[in-house]
Amino acid sequence: PVMEETIVETPEERMAKQHRKEKKDLQAKIQSMKNAVPKNDKKRRKQLTEEIAKLEADLSQKHEAELRQLKSTNDTKVKACQMINEYHGQPRVTKAQKRRVSYRIPLK
Repeated sequence: PVMEETIVETPEERMAKQHRKEKKDLQAKIQSMKNAVPKNDKKRRKQLTEEIAKLEADLSQKHEAELRQLKSTNDTKVKACQMINEYHGQPRVTKAQKRRVSYRIPLK
């Protein structure tokens, strides 16, 4: 039997994948918009260039905002874990550690 690997994506990887897809889609949209405007129409070409710059700026702004939000949620998770660890204090004593201690101190 062939074992199937289950690939677990982190939220960062998922977001990066989504951003790449959105960027690719935007490039395709820009190409189709450029093809729709005739080369000799300078006025519409200029409008198109401005619109493309705006679309690209909006997308990059959106991606930066999403990354900041993801980073802030990750930071709060890390802080919560640190607080939990501090609350619990010392690490658990395993059975093996207990056994080692009991061998060093023979019972009377």
